[in-house]
Amino acid sequence: MSDSECNLVRGLAGDLLKITASAEQLSTLYETLGEFNHLVRNRLNSLKLSIYLARQDGPKHLDEYWAELDRRYRTIEGFVERLQTIYRPMSLTPMRLTVGMLFDDLHAKWSKGFESRQVRFMLTSPSDQAVGHFDPIRLGQGLDALAAWRTDNAKANSLVHVEWHVAGEDVVVLWREPEVTCLPLDDAPEGDAPCLALPLLARIITAHGGRLDASLEDGLLLQLRWPLGACAA
Repeated sequence: MSDSECNLVRGLAGDLLKITASAEQLSTLYETLGEFNHLVRNRLNSLKLSIYLARQDGPKHLDEYWAELDRRYRTIEGFVERLQTIYRPMSLTPMRLTVGMLFDDLHAKWSKGFESRQVRFMLTSPSDQAVGHFDPIRLGQGLDALAAWRTDNAKANSLVHVEWHVAGEDVVVLWREPEVTCLPLDDAPEGDAPCLALPLLARIITAHGGRLDASLEDGLLLQLRWPLGACAA
């Protein structure tokens, strides 16, 4: 991914997009942040227990405040987990599956999410059910992060069109939002931690031997490409 493509998102997410393409930089980041994030996770675990105990003994009329505190805690916890997934060595558990099965499993969930935000969603799949070796859990994690980010940020009454097909020996996924015009894109609602959806997805696609490309020349266009046999034994 080029620097101009990384500038589609601001701040930390854009910086991490650049790093995901470099095994050397990922290794350096892992060495730099590994111990720090370990300490952060320990603090978060202590905080989680403290919130639970305080809520159990706290007055009931403060339940809405406890709920907001819990939401903010989960936001921070999710951010730390996603950041760790991006920079840590990534192991894959490949399975031999049809690519269509991956998107069929995601389709209903995505449709419901976009419908709740008055966004039109369309998935286009080929009639030929290509078989590949890939990690459906990891790919599902990355694609779900992308869908959640765009569900929160797509314009009401706009269109999100996802198309996948096979080109040669590669799976190609095109994510189109014709009405997106702003640059850079927001990676999270105001006041929340960055969701890091694009660098997470790019990291997972890279682990499959592929790449993520992005453009805002005619709305938002993301192209994901990875080899069908990338994880074959």
